[in-house]
Amino acid sequence: MQSKKRITKLAFRVHSWVGILNTLLIIIFCVSGMILLFRKELDRKFNPELHYVQPAKQKVPIDRIFRNLIKTHPDLSQIALHDFPEDKYDSYEFLLYKNQREISKDYLYFVFVNPYNGKVLKEGYYSDFHASFFRWLYTLHYALLLNRPGRFVTDVSAIFMLLSIISGIIIYRKNIINVISFKSRVNHKNTHTINSFFHRILGVWSIPFIAVVFFSGLWLNRELLNPFDWKMNIPNTSNCLVSANIDSVLQKANSIAGFHTIAINVPTIVGKDILVRGLFDDSGWLLGNDKGSDINFDAKTGLLIQINKVNQKPFAQAFRYALYVLHTGKYGGIIIKILYIIGAIVPIYLSVSGVYLFMKRKKYY
Repeated sequence: MQSKKRITKLAFRVHSWVGILNTLLIIIFCVSGMILLFRKELDRKFNPELHYVQPAKQKVPIDRIFRNLIKTHPDLSQIALHDFPEDKYDSYEFLLYKNQREISKDYLYFVFVNPYNGKVLKEGYYSDFHASFFRWLYTLHYALLLNRPGRFVTDVSAIFMLLSIISGIIIYRKNIINVISFKSRVNHKNTHTINSFFHRILGVWSIPFIAVVFFSGLWLNRELLNPFDWKMNIPNTSNCLVSANIDSVLQKANSIAGFHTIAINVPTIVGKDILVRGLFDDSGWLLGNDKGSDINFDAKTGLLIQINKVNQKPFAQAFRYALYVLHTGKYGGIIIKILYIIGAIVPIYLSVSGVYLFMKRKKYY
């Protein structure tokens, strides 16, 4: 009995302090995450000049645009056509990966290009608020605008949340059955008891969602947990132009049965393959979303090297991609996104109400 009481007391302290320390970060991650669920739709709404260009009879070859960007933007590790146009009015969105020279400096750079004349419509770093709010918000959510140190902090925050879940289960272990069987009743005695009731109820019911979202975020960033591995591998060479024609590569990729091209990554370093990313029709319910599958092409000859279906990749790679899809809600359409918004509001309430309950606490433990 005494050992159980000591464990409960320790769990209460852990639950309280990690919750308090994590409150601000939880609010940042959840609010930014809710907005990013609709990033594509909101970006089109608030930046019509980027998504409603005047169509012409012919488009500029993608190969030419790639080569122009590689020449005008030096010091890259790779360049990607991040999203192909959704319709004839949409523009190309390129993502340029800059070589990192400082662990806290942003390396993601976007460029919007008019497909019909090749002119740059807008460009800037992801971390530049004035260049693009939604890409700035992505960097805030992903790395707190601090790149590797920021990603490390997000990992710590995810660990804190998982500790909150475990300690919460220990504290409320006797009430969990009552909660999920709808036998728990609210005590209207005062604000404290009402908040305590909803903190307990919402906390129990949200365990699966919160555990999946925060564990997946931790897993996707797990390589940043060891600061001693934050090495800066900076090439000493200038951008390298691939010999293969990008339009020809895309034509070959599009001819593969059941494959839908979404993006293409072109290296600017010798020895790397061109990677066409997308999805196959037979990839399955969870894995068949976004660009989990990829096709390798030789950067010199443009010949097909390998087809990598996401559901046939090694378990570790498929598992990581499945966690990415679960984390971002890129499955199930608008209903899933609405459920994710509700799910994101709950941790905010739990954090704020937890601080309130701690401030009003009595020494039960």
